[in-house]
Amino acid sequence: MALTESLNAMLHDLNARRNALTNQMKYLNGAWESAPPVASSARGHALSCGRLERIYRDLSYLRRWWQHLDERIVQLSH
Repeated sequence: MALTESLNAMLHDLNARRNALTNQMKYLNGAWESAPPVASSARGHALSCGRLERIYRDLSYLRRWWQHLDERIVQLSH
């Protein structure tokens, strides 16, 4: 029971981190909406493609951990 509670606490932490990354994407969305047109050479400088890629990688990592922890919780409940 204590182990399951610990795993649930970790899931809660992962969800908080996911929410923080989602909020960062919402912030970046404004930059994308106000960026110069697609054909403009200044567009690349206005967009945060590197940051968006890091967010994607972090979200992928968190998702894998979430799945791993969820599997452990299911195993413990049987």
